[in-house]
Amino acid sequence: MDPFLGGGDMISRVTLEGATWNALPYKFEAGTPNFADTVAFGPALDYLSALGLDAVREHEDALAAKAVALLEAEPSVRVLGPKDPARRSGVVSFNVAGLHPHDVARSSTWRAWRCASAITAASPSCISSSAAGPRAASFYLYNDDSDLEALGRALKRTLDFFKVRPKAG
Repeated sequence: MDPFLGGGDMISRVTLEGATWNALPYKFEAGTPNFADTVAFGPALDYLSALGLDAVREHEDALAAKAVALLEAEPSVRVLGPKDPARRSGVVSFNVAGLHPHDVARSSTWRAWRCASAITAASPSCISSSAAGPRAASFYLYNDDSDLEALGRALKRTLDFFKVRPKAG
């Protein structure tokens, strides 16, 4: 099959008589190669090195630990994964009893907090833990305690909107 667009890495060889297409998948990747990421990679490494990768990791771990505490304080929320924040890489996955993952994710975007929800490669672990699907809050260098506060507000409003009540007993 010939490509329908031209440019970039799609051509292996060009002569006056014609062109030879590159191997897949490059044959169908027309356009200018992504040079911006290559140019930005060095300054990004310099920035992170100046901050210190250990400091970045400590910041992620601290926010993840606070998020776990915030989520576990809500009886209808079950935090998934290890308790040790250092084993979370700044990601906290959780379920809300009685709510579909997409309801939590959609509602949280209305509340100024982005919560991921997907059926992913982690689906087998969700099935084994009787979870409908993961919701995940992730943290990085640009997040701070105000983001945790927004998560808490979004969760409360979501639970109120869907009239989720804690399980008895």
